[in-house]
Amino acid sequence: MRNYKREEFAGVVKLFQGIAERHLPIGTEETFVLGTSRRFLHSVRSASIEYNMMEDRVYNLVVQAGLVGPSELTSGRIYFDADRGHEVLTAALETLTTSEIASIFGTDIDTVRSMLDANLMPRVEAFGNSRVYSRVRKQDAADFLERLTADIADDSEIARLDDLVNACRIARCKKHEIFELALNGKLPSLRRSPDSSLLCRYLVDPTELRAGIEAKRRRTANETRQDAASKLFAGDQFVYWREVSRRLKASGITGLTLLKLGFLKGVDAANATTWRQQKYATLKSLKAFERTHISLSTLAEQHGISPVKLRRELDAKGIRPIYDQSVSASRPSLFYRRKDIRRFYR
Repeated sequence: MRNYKREEFAGVVKLFQGIAERHLPIGTEETFVLGTSRRFLHSVRSASIEYNMMEDRVYNLVVQAGLVGPSELTSGRIYFDADRGHEVLTAALETLTTSEIASIFGTDIDTVRSMLDANLMPRVEAFGNSRVYSRVRKQDAADFLERLTADIADDSEIARLDDLVNACRIARCKKHEIFELALNGKLPSLRRSPDSSLLCRYLVDPTELRAGIEAKRRRTANETRQDAASKLFAGDQFVYWREVSRRLKASGITGLTLLKLGFLKGVDAANATTWRQQKYATLKSLKAFERTHISLSTLAEQHGISPVKLRRELDAKGIRPIYDQSVSASRPSLFYRRKDIRRFYR
């Protein structure tokens, strides 16, 4: 540094300057010995400043692009090629966050997230070592809107169409499922509101939507069926636990209690309307249970006695229900084995 201005040292200074520029993250506005002519390297920290990104995002992007390997070094000591990094980081700047997409589309963030989960638009920057960045390329968002083309509803159509919120309630579905059906050409009734082109103002025939949703769920159920004998899709041989309670004329939680305690054979199957995996009882096990058990309320009704008084009589005779009501805070109805009470009550 004492001699860098002396002519006889010019070659040595140039040599050290070149080595520094190629091996240290020195920018064009910084000085090593001389002013830097161009940037060869970036550090995660310097790139974070230049591209106005969080350091962990820069790190994840350059690791994902293969510019550096995973490292435990601090952000100021992780270096990568500036030119190749520029391509990666500028491309990342051409993305939208979930909230930005929601604002552009005129919908809520949860709907956007469900659209991304359904792969209606590709999510980028989903890193395994940090939070998932729900980002979408601007071009992909624009392409989605272009594909979701819909005519403006006329006066006659407005009278029979409903907004997406009410349509989802009637069809028991989510908004992203409406868009998915429309993109696949399964929802010809989809229209844009005359006063707005935002997604939240789209209109649809709820009857057509419900039919499309149920058809889609049945297709999905058939596709995911493990073998010819399996019945993933809930049908006539399965009884939802609430229906079990109604059939037994018992309190609402009773069906679920019988399933949990193993008195009924349970299976997980897809609900025909909501497409949610739910717990069902097999019809065969329910019929068997009805043949071998009777509820306290039914027995009391048959003998013209109050359930409370009958319970005391049964307890006095040493006859106990198949479970105690303490098994659930919701107090399921009590059941007895028919064979236990047969010798006392005909």
